[in-house]
Amino acid sequence: MKYKIKAIISGNVVEVYRYGIPVRTGKDRTIFDRGSGNAIKAPEEVEKMKQEKSLSNSLKRTRNTLRRLINANTGRWGKEREKFFTLTFKENVTDHEKANAEFRSFIKKLNYKLFKKESGLKYVCVVERQERGALHYHIILFNMPYVPHAELLKLWGHGAVRINEIDHVDNVGVYVVKYIEKEMRNMQSNKSAKVKDKKLYFASRGLYKPEEISDGTAEGKRELREIAGKVEGHEVYRKMYESEHYDTYEVIQYNLARKS
Repeated sequence: MKYKIKAIISGNVVEVYRYGIPVRTGKDRTIFDRGSGNAIKAPEEVEKMKQEKSLSNSLKRTRNTLRRLINANTGRWGKEREKFFTLTFKENVTDHEKANAEFRSFIKKLNYKLFKKESGLKYVCVVERQERGALHYHIILFNMPYVPHAELLKLWGHGAVRINEIDHVDNVGVYVVKYIEKEMRNMQSNKSAKVKDKKLYFASRGLYKPEEISDGTAEGKRELREIAGKVEGHEVYRKMYESEHYDTYEVIQYNLARKS
């Protein structure tokens, strides 16, 4: 890494990372206890810690990617406000392939109703597996006009359509991720490879992506100065962290829809 400051812009939400002094890491498998400084040498302990850390990092990446993708598309698709609802199955559907096929069929029918073609809707969908194994879908749609609830029920045809109110939410990504975070953790830590390997979420094509800017170039430094002016007075979060790659790093989050 050849930069010290990085900003990730996802719609109204701006995250700034400030990195401290890099820490040299060896290539061996030895892990040191932060408190005593003693090496942990037992291979099974090292492997267990690595697996737990890998799972934690994977969950964090998924959560951040999903949150940023949603925020990057909120308010970007015309006059329509975002719609967030849940599709459930009346029957106990537990097979991913079958459930995904029904979801794709629903999206296709909804596209034809609204746009007279197979694509047009911009959305992110999260798959939830309940404790009894049944699957259902949480969907946020960025450009869907009003459709009566009865019509959505008819198009879905397999169970309930629960509509969730989000007009008051100014960080939709965080709202949606919190809504399904427990299910994400349960699925990702599930011992069954057949479940573990399934995607936790999927999205339509052509969505806006979060923008990343660093001070590694003169242009990046200029853009970061511009961002600093825009986010002043909008700070909502600031925290220092330790890292295996840096002695410390700081994360500052701003929300342009709020005043600090």
